[in-house]
Amino acid sequence: RRLGEELAGMGIQLDDQQLGSVYSLVLNLAERKRVLYAEDLKLAVDEALGRAAPGRFVLMDLQFSAQSGLSASAEVTVTVDGQQRQGRATGNGTLDAVFRALQQVSGLTPDLEDFSLAAATQGSDALGEAVVTLSQGSQVVVGRAVALDVVEAAAYAYVNALNWLHRQQSDLASTAAADQHGL
Repeated sequence: RRLGEELAGMGIQLDDQQLGSVYSLVLNLAERKRVLYAEDLKLAVDEALGRAAPGRFVLMDLQFSAQSGLSASAEVTVTVDGQQRQGRATGNGTLDAVFRALQQVSGLTPDLEDFSLAAATQGSDALGEAVVTLSQGSQVVVGRAVALDVVEAAAYAYVNALNWLHRQQSDLASTAAADQHGL
């Protein structure tokens, strides 16, 4: 209730289901951050509602390790069309390993066109915002996510971009099928 009142005071109106999604993320942030700022709450709303949006791929778990002078490794668990799949990969760095593991699970191998990372809020425990631009053929998509851990933010942004890429491919296939049948 208090969270709903705080968000309403910032001009953000949510229904009970949306508030429940946001509440879970805010609780997680509160356990990990010393102070929650208004910007943290706004980003939590965007992130929680974005994750709640239906997509073919949903990142469930992420584990990674890196050590100087050695290849990084990553293991991901992703729900694909409602079924859990796991992928494991190594890479030249942590993000390379995570992105390769996500490609393995998704079956999509887009090119990484751009990647950026920035502090989205203030403080040493700031939320990191990752933006991933992927391309496959003539399709270009952008995924965005925030999290306390920058690798986690990058993974969520990559999955977000994969969902946009899959949506665009599905839309193109539907249009081509309709054109073929004279619709």
